[in-house]
Amino acid sequence: MKNILLILFFIFLLPGARAQQEVIPVADNLVTEGIPPIPAAYISEVKNYTESRSASLVDWNPFVKEMLISTRFANINQLHYVKFPGGDRKQITFFDEPVNAATFDPVKGDYFLFLRDMGE
Repeated sequence: MKNILLILFFIFLLPGARAQQEVIPVADNLVTEGIPPIPAAYISEVKNYTESRSASLVDWNPFVKEMLISTRFANINQLHYVKFPGGDRKQITFFDEPVNAATFDPVKGDYFLFLRDMGE
């Protein structure tokens, strides 16, 4: 009889003990009353939705179909040049500080000026 109880214990209770999920730890400075633990597996499931890039128009060349766009890499906006409609972007700034604005020369459009932050 004891052997049967021991076998039942291993069959039904032990797998449940090993199936404990890892959870995302809560910081010591947060109070989380009534919030259930968040499984750590959610990190990989949500990653595709939180790590995306976007591009925004900065300026059009006034004479030819070219444009400047801004794309964020890590925490910094960088300037890119698109030479023709549907063309690939080419990164033209590589600073540690973000590029905030740019404009083509309004007279001939053969150059552009840009503004960037300067850290201390």
